[in-house]
This record gives sequence, C-alpha cells and structure tokens, in this order.
Amino acid sequence: MVELYQAGKTEAIAQLPLQRHQSNGHRCVFNNIDGIKFLTHEGGCGGIRQDSDMLCTLLAGYIHNPNVAGATVLSLGCQNAQVSILEEKLRALDPNFAKPPLVLEQQQEGTEHELLAKAIKGTFLYLAEADKQKRQPAR
Repeated sequence: MVELYQAGKTEAIAQLPLQRHQSNGHRCVFNNIDGIKFLTHEGGCGGIRQDSDMLCTLLAGYIHNPNVAGATVLSLGCQNAQVSILEEKLRALDPNFAKPPLVLEQQQEGTEHELLAKAIKGTFLYLAEADKQKRQPAR
C-alpha cells in the first residue's frame, strides 16, 4: 500500500487483496498524522434506545473535535445505535459537517476478514487525504 500511495496510485489501493503480513520495521508514511485512536464500547447492541442515543452523541462529539481528521465506524448493522442516529448527531453539531465517517456494517460486508480488509484499506485512503491537511491553531 505504501508504495502505491507514494507513487500517487491511491485508486489502486482499494483493489488490493489484504494479506496477513508481519513487519519488523516502522516507517512514517503520513507526516501530518500523529496517531490513530480506537474507541470501543461494551454496550453490545447499544443498550436501550436512550443509551444508543447517548452513545451516538458521545461518538459524534469525538468525531466533531477539530483534532480528529475522520473516523472509521464498524457496525453490526442490527444494533440500536444506528448510523443514522450518529449522522443526525453530527449534523446537530455542525449542519455543514465535512468529514463524514467511513461506515462499514458487518451484515453487508460478508465475512469478518472482508469487513476488516475494507476497513483497513478505506482507513488508509482516508489517512492519505487527512495527511494533506496542515494543522492550524483553533479559533
């Protein structure tokens, strides 16, 4: 993926088969990205409707933060905390929200491997776009 990205062939990344690979070295690919954070919750299907609403409000707050370039959301697809609620909460924070999350639903993607492969490749492409941004002081 790194070689395709550096050669400017980002459209080819989405077509790559994802293979298990071990890397002993660490290379900095994205100079303007200083980390990836994983947020998980133990709420299963999102609890009752009110719990789901609060979970989506919390996630929207994280995604909306100016220090967050984007988000990849892995969803079962059958939970109470639906993507539509998350999108509603994002629009409530900013009607012109410009960094939509990459959302993948397990029930639509097939196997776990297919879901994770799509998430990794899609996130890599989002990182490539986010890396083009330059940090500026918030006002």
